Amino acid sequence: MKAFKLNHQHNISPFINSGYITCVIESSKGNIYYGTNIVTGSKIAMCAEKSAISSMVSNQDYIIKKMVLVNELGELLLPCENCLEYLLDFSDPEGFEVLTSAEKEKTANIHDLLPDYWGTFRTSKEDWQIFFFIYKLILHQFCKYTSSILQNNL
Repeated sequence: MKAFKLNHQHNISPFINSGYITCVIESSKGNIYYGTNIVTGSKIAMCAEKSAISSMVSNQDYIIKKMVLVNELGELLLPCENCLEYLLDFSDPEGFEVLTSAEKEKTANIHDLLPDYWGTFRTSKEDWQIFFFIYKLILHQFCKYTSSILQNNL
């Protein structure tokens, strides 16, 4: 499994380690992004899912099409509830596929993993599509704006 090969465990310091969990995302544009977890001695940490999404958004790509999450042993994992909500924020209304069994090539839709997601039951599908379009537009403009600021200041 290619995602497993991306795991690079590393003890950065006595208080920080990373690379024990890897997330690989395929975006709706067909691009591949990966991220790794970072665990610190404080309560601040970063999940592999959020790391991969950060990479995706940094490249002005915003919608997840497929995702796989593996640990350092190559075992498939499912995102925790906190990450599920975060992942759904980067999904279109139909959701996306999460690999649940490598041997059987079995997937589950993200909505099946978190069926009562607050964003989908509060609006109709049409309202959700309008909201999502506006959200993507605002996010895209924000990224262009911050990118131009960085380019002018570097």
